[in-house]
Amino acid sequence: MMNLKEMTVTEAVRTAKEFSGKTKKEIADHLGISRGVITRYLQEDDDYSPRMGIIPDLCHALENDILLQWLEVRIRKNRERRKEKMLLHVAKMEKALMGVKALLASKEEISAEDEEELHDLLDKMERECQRLNLLLPGARYYGVSGEKSGDRAEGTKRQIRHERKG
Repeated sequence: MMNLKEMTVTEAVRTAKEFSGKTKKEIADHLGISRGVITRYLQEDDDYSPRMGIIPDLCHALENDILLQWLEVRIRKNRERRKEKMLLHVAKMEKALMGVKALLASKEEISAEDEEELHDLLDKMERECQRLNLLLPGARYYGVSGEKSGDRAEGTKRQIRHERKG
C-alpha cells in the first residue's frame, strides 16, 4: 500500500509511472514534451517537479490518478499543519492574557512599571492575533486602532522596532 502522505512529488511521479507501466518516451509523447523533462521529474536528486497545471494531463498520460490522490493528501496535510499553527498562536495569546489577568488581580494600584509590562503582554497578544489572522483563508491584517491592510507595512515596521527594543 502506498503511503502518499510521506511521499515527495518525485516519489509520487515514480509510483504513478511504475503503476502505469508506460515508458518515459510514451509519457513525453502523450504530453508533447521532451523525454528529458520526464527524466527530471523522476530523478531523486533533482528538485524539478511538474507544475500544478500539468498534473491532470500527466495523470491522463499515465492512465491513473495517483498524482491527484497525492496532491489531495498534501493539501489535507497542509490544512492540518495550519490548524496546529493556529492552535499554537491561540495558546500564546491565552498565556499573555493570563499574565495580564494575574498582574491586574495582584495589584491594588498599577505602577508605571506594571503598565509597561501590561503593554508588553498586550503587544504579544496582538502579534499572535495577527499571525493567527494571516493563517486564515482570505487573511486580513488589523493592527493597532484604525490600522487596516493598507497600513500593513507601517504596522510591521512598528512591530519590528518594538521587538528590537525588547
